[in-house]
Amino acid sequence: MPKRSPEHMAKRRQAILNAANKAFQKNGFHKTSIDDICAAASVSVGALYTHFKNKREIILALGDQIGADYFGAPIDTLDAFKKALIKKVRTAAIAREDAELEFQIFAEAVTDPDMRERVVATTWEREKYFERLLTGLKKKGELAPDYDPHAGAKRINALLLGIMSRNSFLEEKGEILLEDGLEPEFAIMRPGKKA
Repeated sequence: MPKRSPEHMAKRRQAILNAANKAFQKNGFHKTSIDDICAAASVSVGALYTHFKNKREIILALGDQIGADYFGAPIDTLDAFKKALIKKVRTAAIAREDAELEFQIFAEAVTDPDMRERVVATTWEREKYFERLLTGLKKKGELAPDYDPHAGAKRINALLLGIMSRNSFLEEKGEILLEDGLEPEFAIMRPGKKA
């Protein structure tokens, strides 16, 4: 059998993760079998086991992906930050399907210490990312001098988690909730303005 290139292997691994993601969203973790994932990804069981030891490893990999590279591009103004947050919600970072998956991952984290460790790490990474971004904006004069980037990052992250929670259960537009929820925060961020 010919050796597969690293690019081919990475694409195959991602295809398995994408198929698992959809299957988990449809049926939940516990009702989705390895065979279901293989069928959805159009791979053999052996091919899946080349990339993952078991279903739990797939779940852990999906959890890792949720926190990776939050915006994917530099943010250099306060308005760009707000637009990027809203776009992230619109483009499925916190869309209903992903919200449902993220909540299933949170549920697994209650009883799985490795998953809990990753969920906590992802939450803190996102919060630290927001804090670094807000600190940079403050240094550029984009934020009010007395604005606290650390506290602001915590509030924004909590707002995103709350919207994700609502989206996993309700048929409501997350980006509208986000815009409404962000308005008071952004009002206190802006230089010379107070909420």
